[in-house]
Amino acid sequence: MNKFRRVHYLLGVALLLGVLGGTFGGQVVLAAQESSGDSFLLPPSQDEPPPEEPKEEVELSAQWPTLQSTAGSSLEYEITFNYRIKERRTFDLNLTVPPGWTGVTKANYPKVEIEAFEPEPRQLTDKLLVEVEPVAGNLPEPGEYVFTLEAVSGDLKDSVELKAVITEEPPSYQLSLVTPTLQTEVQLKAGENNHASVLLINPETGLLKNITLSSEKPEGWSIAFTPSKIESLESGLTQEIDVAITPPNNTEAGDYPIILKVTSEKADTDLELRATVLTSTVWGGIGIGIAVGVIAGLIVWFRRLGRR
Repeated sequence: MNKFRRVHYLLGVALLLGVLGGTFGGQVVLAAQESSGDSFLLPPSQDEPPPEEPKEEVELSAQWPTLQSTAGSSLEYEITFNYRIKERRTFDLNLTVPPGWTGVTKANYPKVEIEAFEPEPRQLTDKLLVEVEPVAGNLPEPGEYVFTLEAVSGDLKDSVELKAVITEEPPSYQLSLVTPTLQTEVQLKAGENNHASVLLINPETGLLKNITLSSEKPEGWSIAFTPSKIESLESGLTQEIDVAITPPNNTEAGDYPIILKVTSEKADTDLELRATVLTSTVWGGIGIGIAVGVIAGLIVWFRRLGRR
């Protein structure tokens, strides 16, 4: 019985000293040992260390770092700027682009060009924009082009890689048929071959093949094309075509509609002309009028010479 009392007594003393030791910052180690060899240890008290301050860091990322487009188009990337800083810093923004390209960095709002970014000392996320496009007059070949945006402030920096995948633009097809003067009126003599010129133009990027010409005309009229068929017309080229229009001898004077048609494998077009037919009587009147005008001009000229 005395044995257990001594043990309880020693434990009580140990606990009391342990509390006092923790209060005053000391360390107490006691052992109660009996003849049986049992011992009791009171672990030293320890003060918890203060929490470590978070490290400064910056991270650039893009949700869509790869964009696809055709040659000549501009591209815009949205950049996420994550940072944790203790004091105010200025981050220089360095954008690297491949030859033949140009680019700028912009704030998300308002969308103005910036070359540096100065965030407040805290942990935040901001958005930046990167806009890239080919240099004026340069159409990049199909392929991949890499751009790099780097944010640097002293030894704190990060970068993000952006990529543009340029695909070959599909060809476009169009035909245009006009007169050299862009006028759509022609004067014709009945019973004669009247020649007019038209221009066939390929203004788009695709090659046009198997081009044929035809017409809608009044009954009894004849219209012939030279050449009557064109094998191909490359992008940006113009083909001149002679059009021979023959109204019948008995055609009455007046205006008649004519439609010239062009068809190909990829594009079609037409040109509507207003044909004014003049009979021989009309042509005679026109000739007389011209002669009278010439004679009148000569009379006036001779009179002026006589006065001198």
